[in-house]
Amino acid sequence: MPRSGRVLFAGAGLLVVVLLGLLVLELRGHGPDSIHLGLLPDRFTTCGRQWHGPGLPMRLADIRASGIEPVVVDTAPLAPCPAGVHPPADSRATVVYVRVAEDGYSAYELVGGP
Repeated sequence: MPRSGRVLFAGAGLLVVVLLGLLVLELRGHGPDSIHLGLLPDRFTTCGRQWHGPGLPMRLADIRASGIEPVVVDTAPLAPCPAGVHPPADSRATVVYVRVAEDGYSAYELVGGP
């Protein structure tokens, strides 16, 4: 193979690797601690459960003042499942939060029941 063909082949291979990496990042999400900018979905699925919302953004201190330790999630389709979503049945979360600002969290409620 001529040198120009090898360079073109290597460049195409690198492009495929970068695109696959970006696809995996989008499917796995940027993490629950990252700020999710832009349009939030009306519904999403995480941990095998569906959630609907979003609620109006609230400050973390206000959420905690209501006696709740928030479970923060990423809305990406293959995002890791946080511990608070699948604990024992008597303490399973029915509301999760998505971080939308430096100190802003939007609530999503469970579709159906625990």
